[in-house]
Amino acid sequence: QIQPEEVQEPEEKTIEAESQEEVPKTPATPQPAAEAEFEEEHTVYESPINSAAKNTADYISRVVHEMNIPNDTEISIKDTTVTIEFHAELAAKIIGKRGQTLNALQELAQNYFNTIYKSYGTVFLDVEDYREKRRETLESLAVNMAKKAMRTDGPVKMEPMPSFERKIMHHVLSRMKNIETS
Repeated sequence: QIQPEEVQEPEEKTIEAESQEEVPKTPATPQPAAEAEFEEEHTVYESPINSAAKNTADYISRVVHEMNIPNDTEISIKDTTVTIEFHAELAAKIIGKRGQTLNALQELAQNYFNTIYKSYGTVFLDVEDYREKRRETLESLAVNMAKKAMRTDGPVKMEPMPSFERKIMHHVLSRMKNIETS
């Protein structure tokens, strides 16, 4: 027992001597770097919606990555609307048939966003401007279905679609005379 105490004392003295030498160096170097990183993050994501949008984008990106689809995301925020744009080689897999996978991911993102952001906000997901192309397709479909309804002089039923897509259809058809939508 005497020997370990003697051995420990010199080690402790050595450690103390080393730590005394390192103490001035350690606080001087890492702390400013850590503070700089914190300030950068704080500056970039200072508002709650920015932070919630970043967390939501990270979460959805991980979900898509778990689908074996490598991806990158880009976030844009306008008022209370968050748009997360995916960039991936396998964009078609993210979109799915008629946007079903993308719509499901968007609902998941919206639910996640609502749990971390306590105010009102809307999340939209997009892949390679799919939403814009889909809007154009829906507008064209609405006009064609209106022409069919006028030609047959009867109602035209369409397949179920998400509310934001129905809204596009109603908006386009609201400008046409003699056409009612429901």
